[in-house]
Amino acid sequence: MKNIIHILIFLQITSFSIAQEIQFYNELHDFGKIQEGAFATYEFEFINSGYKDLTIEYAKATCGCTIVNYTQDTIPPKQKGKIKVTFDSNNRPGLFIKSITIKSNAKDAIKILYLKGEVITSNKSQTRGFSLSHTEEKNSAKDALSNVQNEEFEHFLFHKVDSLGILRED
Repeated sequence: MKNIIHILIFLQITSFSIAQEIQFYNELHDFGKIQEGAFATYEFEFINSGYKDLTIEYAKATCGCTIVNYTQDTIPPKQKGKIKVTFDSNNRPGLFIKSITIKSNAKDAIKILYLKGEVITSNKSQTRGFSLSHTEEKNSAKDALSNVQNEEFEHFLFHKVDSLGILRED
């Protein structure tokens, strides 16, 4: 009986170690300063570092200003894939952080990637703003803000908006 229990424990541990693993080379890209109206594109590269085929179920941005394309084919072990994102800076002056949610069949099924930068205009009286997209992850907004280091912002005012765009009180 002890041998059967040991075999079952071994099989369970082994099955976790041979699962699919998605490993990104970086999870944050800083575009720096981009001119308003430009389309800024970046490719996040990843590798299936596991021992089973990896499939991406979806890759989606949190707003319509960011277009996401990704490797649709199954990624065999030790092979690479890409998540290509394009940010449309038209009518979006100021600092921004956008998130892209990736869902796959990997051991850690959900991964969040981030884009940040500053959209500049030729208008000298440009309004300084900051756009932070909401993601499904509970603390992702706070995590994203911790990656922003800009001394021009002394205070942040947070508002909770529901999926219909209605301002909610905490």
